[in-house]
Amino acid sequence: MTKASFLLYWLPVSIAVALTGCGHQSPSDQDMSSINSAAPHARPFPADALYALLVAETAANRGQLDIALANYYQQAYKTRDIGVVRRATLLAEYLRASQAALDLAQLWSDIEPENPEPVYLAGQYLIAFQRLDLALQKSRRLLELDAQTLFVPIAISPAADNPSTHASLLKDYQALLQQHPDTVDLLLGNAVLLEQQGNYNESLSLVERALKIDDKNLQTRLFEVDVLYKGGRPDKAVQRMAQIVEDDPENSRLRMQYAQLLTDQDLEKAREQFEYMAQTNSLDPDLLLARALVYYRLNNLIEAQDLFEQLLFLKQYIDTSQYYLGEISMASQKPEKALEHYRRVEGGSVYLPAAAKAFSLMIQQNHRLEGQQWLVEQRKLHPDQALKLYMVEADTLLKSGDVSRSLAALNDAIQKYPEQADLYFARSLLQEQLGNIQAAETDLRFVLARQPENADALNALGYMLANSNQQLDTSYQLLTKALALRPEDPAILDSMGWALYRMGRNEEAILRLKKSFQLNPNDEVAAHLGEVLWSVGKHSEAESIWQQGLRLKPGSKLITTTRQRLLSH
Repeated sequence: MTKASFLLYWLPVSIAVALTGCGHQSPSDQDMSSINSAAPHARPFPADALYALLVAETAANRGQLDIALANYYQQAYKTRDIGVVRRATLLAEYLRASQAALDLAQLWSDIEPENPEPVYLAGQYLIAFQRLDLALQKSRRLLELDAQTLFVPIAISPAADNPSTHASLLKDYQALLQQHPDTVDLLLGNAVLLEQQGNYNESLSLVERALKIDDKNLQTRLFEVDVLYKGGRPDKAVQRMAQIVEDDPENSRLRMQYAQLLTDQDLEKAREQFEYMAQTNSLDPDLLLARALVYYRLNNLIEAQDLFEQLLFLKQYIDTSQYYLGEISMASQKPEKALEHYRRVEGGSVYLPAAAKAFSLMIQQNHRLEGQQWLVEQRKLHPDQALKLYMVEADTLLKSGDVSRSLAALNDAIQKYPEQADLYFARSLLQEQLGNIQAAETDLRFVLARQPENADALNALGYMLANSNQQLDTSYQLLTKALALRPEDPAILDSMGWALYRMGRNEEAILRLKKSFQLNPNDEVAAHLGEVLWSVGKHSEAESIWQQGLRLKPGSKLITTTRQRLLSH
């Protein structure tokens, strides 16, 4: 039963009719008889209470549900009549008057302490209000009543992301699980909290215990798929999902989940699942989009284009469709057509990538000035994206080799957004490329004055100082702090290795650089590591590292110049 139909089931006939006037389907005769049979037996009310309830009924008949709620709310507390309280609660829920619904659910529960319904409802609102401590009390009460609990909704609440809240919940859940070892909701709630910590094996162990108790529980089976997938066992996750679909082959939602899971494992099988669903629902927008994306990834551009164009005809997923039609046009060597599509993207997650590609195409077609004017117009149309559009402009100009105009774009942006640290960080990188070390250092110190824990800025300034062989102690301090924030970051490890080399601490430098190269092998780290190895007389090992770097980036200028400089000495 849906939330709306549940409400209509309980409200008196007059209110149910009023609700239908607000765009809801009118209840059937059977619904009406259910409402009448659910109504409490009539009992005498004081005159003032009766008058207030009649006002509520009249307001409901006129569609003035806020007035109806105000009167019901007042009379619920005055009369404590269970029929009035229940109807007031459900009306508040229908109107999304969350605080009123919570208050009334609490009152309902006080009057009927053995009824789990108001306890569950109150718990839901407490979760929404991020009062997980009180919601947990409700869930414990539901456990005592042998009813559906709230342990899983509490665990997946955004409020549970807070580290201290998460730790407290896990401690409480584990204690409860010792008392109730065979409660599926508790097993699953614990499993959710453990998965959020990355403890996939422990989480899966609890899920398996829950499945031994109830192997048909769909929520548990789906969560098992999630844990298996996130825990690095995607093949097993796909197998489990296939079994779920096999048990309920007509459930389109489950089949869609299965197909989406397959898109990361086996695109052809994913396509088969999407096409199976399309036999009965070919114009469903979500399904059309899923099919279009799979065909695109399979490089079947003709089929993908047809599906994206169907979405445009249906006026669904317009921005995504325009973006991918632009991509298809580029793959088909039709840049002018691609530009048309990119420029028609007006929002969504693909807006900024589309803007960047549109501007890049305009530069390639010798329409840079027109492209910059177009970006000015875009900033006016999308003020919430204006800052990022400046970054798009600067980055695209830089990639096209126009360093001076890229710098000019950032200068313009900083004039308009003088406190935006990201702009100063981007400008510092450009200043360094231009050899303006002092200006780059000034920008990075501006960033760190406002964001002292910015690991990227710490790394950039630390590396720049080390590379210019200046303020090496300061460089080391900056990079030590950056590594404390991100100890496994290969870029920071490379910078620290280079700083240690400049300080003459070669063996430590080699350890850092080797770890960086292991985590993210690239030509820059290879050039650095090779140089340090060469400096300590390990020439053959240095040559081996350089050759590995050249295989990663043939013709690397960085490796070539480093090697030539060292050989000449």
